[in-house]
Formats: sequence, structure tokens, C-alpha cells
Amino acid sequence: MRTIFCFFVILIFNCNGQATFGQSTKPSVDFLDQLKKFKADYLKGILDENPEIIQGYLADDFRLMPEFQKTIKNKQNSLLYFKLFADRFDTQSLSRSEIEVLDLGTRIVEIGTFSTKIKSKTQDKYYELKGKYVDLWEKKESKSSYSLSHGIMTILWISLNSYNLRRFRRQL
Repeated sequence: MRTIFCFFVILIFNCNGQATFGQSTKPSVDFLDQLKKFKADYLKGILDENPEIIQGYLADDFRLMPEFQKTIKNKQNSLLYFKLFADRFDTQSLSRSEIEVLDLGTRIVEIGTFSTKIKSKTQDKYYELKGKYVDLWEKKESKSSYSLSHGIMTILWISLNSYNLRRFRRQL
């Protein structure tokens, strides 16, 4: 519930506190190129169990909000989370599919879906996870440079049936 509330507050108000209804525009070509590179690096980092690849994209005050867990604050803790996840699970496949990208002035929001197949390294069990994500990007001073932050955030929703959900939650 908390993540849904945060998401709507951020979408409704930009940094200046002004309502943004009807004020979103398409992001620049530069940003879309950087987003494409981030997606490729993110997939490579997760599949190769090397999350340091995405370190340059994350703001120092980055927040990762995985479902079923507390918010992970700052860049270093988020990278540690990805490393610990890689220690417990072997990611067999991962895909992200963009639904919408909105430019809200000082922030850019990407909404999409993801699908992943992971294998527990300790119990030799496989899980297929499908869900939605929201990446919130912050424009830096130069207006052509962006950082994924939540001072800004990434929110993940995982859709599982109740049986797999109980089994997966025990693994986390």
C-alpha cells in the first residue's frame, strides 16, 4: 500500500509541488538512448551476477523497493542487495518490457513489466516471476544527463499465485 501511495504522489506532483496532470511530454532522444543502454547493462549485470555494471546509473540516494521487503536505501545498499540476491539465486532469464515513458519536467518515469526465471542455489528449485516495475529518473543539472534515483526509486511488483508466493517468500 505504501508503494502505491508513493507512486501516485510522485506522479501527481513534480519537484516544485505543482500538479502535473496533462503536462507530461515525450522524453528526449538522448534520454531514450541512455534508457536503452541502461536496460542492456541492467540485464547483463543481473544475468552475469555483476551488479556493479549499473552503479554509474544509480544516484547516491537511490531507493530500491522490492516487494515483500523493506525499502533499500542508497546506492551501496542497493548494490549489496543485488549481490546477495545473486548469491542465493541463479537468474536463468530476465526480460523487461516498457509500457510507457513520461517526462514530468525534472523527473522521467518509466513503467513496464518484467519476467524472470530464477533457480535457488541452495534448494535446487525454480521460480518464474512476472510483475511490473516503475523506474523514476531524475534530470541532473546539465539537462542531458540523467540518474536513476528515488531520492528517486525502482518499485517492483511480483505477481505469483499464492502457493508459489509462500515458497518464494521463504527464500528471501
